[in-house]
Amino acid sequence: MNFAICLTKFYISRCEALLSSLKNYNINIYLLCFDRESYKYFYKKNVNCITINKIKSFEKNFDATIKNRKLIDQIVTSRPIFLKFLLKKFNLKEIFLLDSDIFFFSDPKNIKKEIGKASIAYCDHRFNKKLKKLADMYGKYNAGFIYIKFDKYGKKFLNEWSSLCKEWCEFTPSLNKFSDQKYLEQLKKKSNNIKIIKNPCINLAPWNLQCKEIVKKEETILVNNKPLIFFHFHGLRKLTNNIYVLGTSNYNFFLTTNIKKILFAPYINYLKNHKSKDFFWKKNSLIDLFIKSYIVFKKIILNDFYLVKKIVTHEKSINNWNNRTDRSLLSRVVVKKKL
Repeated sequence: MNFAICLTKFYISRCEALLSSLKNYNINIYLLCFDRESYKYFYKKNVNCITINKIKSFEKNFDATIKNRKLIDQIVTSRPIFLKFLLKKFNLKEIFLLDSDIFFFSDPKNIKKEIGKASIAYCDHRFNKKLKKLADMYGKYNAGFIYIKFDKYGKKFLNEWSSLCKEWCEFTPSLNKFSDQKYLEQLKKKSNNIKIIKNPCINLAPWNLQCKEIVKKEETILVNNKPLIFFHFHGLRKLTNNIYVLGTSNYNFFLTTNIKKILFAPYINYLKNHKSKDFFWKKNSLIDLFIKSYIVFKKIILNDFYLVKKIVTHEKSINNWNNRTDRSLLSRVVVKKKL
């Protein structure tokens, strides 16, 4: 299986957590690094690292396309181009595009059973009815996990997606568009052999966590009595060195303490051992500080925070979580070539 991930220095700790969750599986990892810090960090760990300059050289006029775009807009614009680069460079048969804030709880090969013979696959956000306006604004489908087989249907999808992103791709909703994500709706209508995944064990996330039965039996986390494959920790941010906000209050439901302990606590203990630069509080105007103060108040009311009570070494935390054998961080992940 081939996994492609785009990241900056702000997501190093989360990307490392993702790779650690894959260490017992035979996975090829390809990272598109947008800064020197992320490239150096993972290059030293023998991971396939590609610089954004490689993508600029690969795609005609791409440098001019993203030159005046914000960093986040450059990242989302680059994602389909990155997949095209990997196809040509390594002659891959298929690829999984992942956000770096994902963590696997069981074998990724279980996803292939869900995809079957489809050429393209991605997940419905599975918003509840009260959150319909979010689907209208940000899209019915989530771009944090996308599968593409490099057959005639997958290549056509990828070419059309990349063309749309080069034309317009901003991380602010506008004109019925949002990032590279809302394009998935129109591509769904015109693409062949596409599968929309609705399995709650795949891409479980804060926006679809409500009303799910989450339990832990022995060392397995179950979602509605089936093993969780991966969780998408979207919206999780460091408030202070010992307090994290989890992102669930953005979807207006109360997070139970039990789910915090099962899903979020070990992941945060892992991040705690790394110097993350992704703070919720940054230099802001007075208006921004007022808005964020209100947001924090709402998070407290809805139990959307986690207080780190003690520091646990990251290997111990992860191994206690999933009962895997203690091995080096990236062992068993195939990461041989350096670019």
